[in-house]
Amino acid sequence: MEPFKISIPEQQLHDLSIRLKQVRWPSSFSIEPWALGTDYSFLKGLVGYWRSEYNWREQEAWLNRFPQFIEHVDGFDIHFVHVRGEWTSKRPLLLTHGWPGSFVEMLELTNTLSNNPIAIWWTC
Repeated sequence: MEPFKISIPEQQLHDLSIRLKQVRWPSSFSIEPWALGTDYSFLKGLVGYWRSEYNWREQEAWLNRFPQFIEHVDGFDIHFVHVRGEWTSKRPLLLTHGWPGSFVEMLELTNTLSNNPIAIWWTC
């Protein structure tokens, strides 16, 4: 089991910023929103948010507050968060997610669950 911290190189964030600024949008078309996939205006708003509002370094720092690890199992790297409960008689609780989910969706539960008599293992 190896400790893990999220650390995205600045060059990759810069590259993403450039790509988001250079998106070539198709001409708008008038069809029912979501009829043929992602709604055009929703996607434009999402790209705009990622381009000018989203703070990756802030998110990265928040994610790294949680104890994360990598374990090598049968040739695969398994990433997980391990938060120990504060009670003396702990029971393990394993939370997993599927696609397109993310372990991030469960992190808000950490405080509530770790104050109960359980230990938490999250895998992704």
